[in-house]
Amino acid sequence: GLAQRIFMAKEEPPDSLELLKEKGLDYPESIDLLITVLKGLGVPRSALLISDHPVKSPSDEAKLIRDLVKKEGYRSLLIITSPIHSRRVWVTFGKFFEEEDVRILIVPSQYSRFSAEGWWKERRYAWEVIIEYEKLIYEAFKHL
Repeated sequence: GLAQRIFMAKEEPPDSLELLKEKGLDYPESIDLLITVLKGLGVPRSALLISDHPVKSPSDEAKLIRDLVKKEGYRSLLIITSPIHSRRVWVTFGKFFEEEDVRILIVPSQYSRFSAEGWWKERRYAWEVIIEYEKLIYEAFKHL
């Protein structure tokens, strides 16, 4: 109920995808799972904007969304991402939209168990935060 449209980009397929297809195997992509979940939550298929072009990074996704925003004339974006990725997504989208008159709101998903107050107490989150800071530094230098 927060937005009229939901944009989803496909992830880059694994290297083995063609081999699996040659063997007649169906390989469900992560976007297929997301579509199933959204359908279960009552989101109509007509509300979904799905890119045919896979993205490799938040930069690829930001560029794709910026092009869509320009084409469709959208004035605001609500970007929901994991709490761990929120800062990098904010930096990346801020860079790609700095010349655009578009309001951007980054919202960390409420369905994550990540805690900003105690992430270092769980090995999984400690590792993810370290990797995320490496990616954040890379993204910052990439756009200089």
